[in-house]
Amino acid sequence: DSMLDTQLAQNNTEQCLINDIIDHPPIDPSFIVNPNLTAPQTFADVAGLHLIYYSYKKYLLKFKEEEIIPGLSRSNDQLFFISMAQVYL
Repeated sequence: DSMLDTQLAQNNTEQCLINDIIDHPPIDPSFIVNPNLTAPQTFADVAGLHLIYYSYKKYLLKFKEEEIIPGLSRSNDQLFFISMAQVYL
């Protein structure tokens, strides 16, 4: 029963990602995306990002908040997500 619940939750999340991909097509119309093919990988990417961010925040609780990098107007959280976004550029 727990395994079925997990599978249903994953299916619902993947359907949500499919809908999001459909609702937000690429800016470049020559870039074709099949949401049914990309959803499982996107799901894995989102789950991985969630785990990495959770681990980062847990690390900060155990040690201490990192200092802001001088000269940058971004918080460490913002820099975390900017660095993750670089993977997709």
